[in-house]
Amino acid sequence: MIGQRPTTNSSGQFKEPLFKAPPSPPPDVDNSDNRSEGGSRGCQDVANQSTGSEQQPLTALVPLYENKDSTSVFGLTVSANPTLWFYVPYQSKFPGKFFLYDWEKKPVHEASFTLSGKPGVVQISLPSSVSLQIDRQYQWYFKIYCQRGQPPISVTGKIQRVNFSNPALRSQLEKATVSDRISILAANGIWYDALTAAGELRQTTPNDGHWPSLLRQIGLSNIASEPIVECCKTGN
Repeated sequence: MIGQRPTTNSSGQFKEPLFKAPPSPPPDVDNSDNRSEGGSRGCQDVANQSTGSEQQPLTALVPLYENKDSTSVFGLTVSANPTLWFYVPYQSKFPGKFFLYDWEKKPVHEASFTLSGKPGVVQISLPSSVSLQIDRQYQWYFKIYCQRGQPPISVTGKIQRVNFSNPALRSQLEKATVSDRISILAANGIWYDALTAAGELRQTTPNDGHWPSLLRQIGLSNIASEPIVECCKTGN
């Protein structure tokens, strides 16, 4: 049940947000997700245009669940129109598209964008015209078209909106500082919103520890030091 209070530290020092991962969604053997893409589908030469200490591949900053027959890339949100985060390693101004489908595989939102040409972490925010329904699971696709006439490089995963069950906790969340908000969201497994709050804090306080802590807890510490870059202004 969503409604757990995080542990606190009264010392005034940094309190590491402890992310409590929700249960994995049921395996979907017909539609396995993909958190990272190394450029195996028509974009082999893109590796020569990548940067970063280890030339990381295109990666969705979302928890990964590995099942026997499929892989799930899955996280929760309490927002009707949340923000999603991706690491993009490319120096070229490639075009891209973001797609969102509902639980019946019907299209909900599609947006075209162009990369800035600066490698780093980018964000895609759903517009106010999109309102995720509570307790429904949606599928998203983030695609980069790096070669004309060739299949795109892509990552895909799932997002589900939930409600806090505890009214007092909802009130606490509304009044919380950004740091406390991250801790509350992480303690309740609300990944997308916790990372978004941590991303906002990192942009104002670059040395803040919330962002690298959250990424480390889902196995993405190798991306934690990559810059957040202005990008992905959607065309629709």
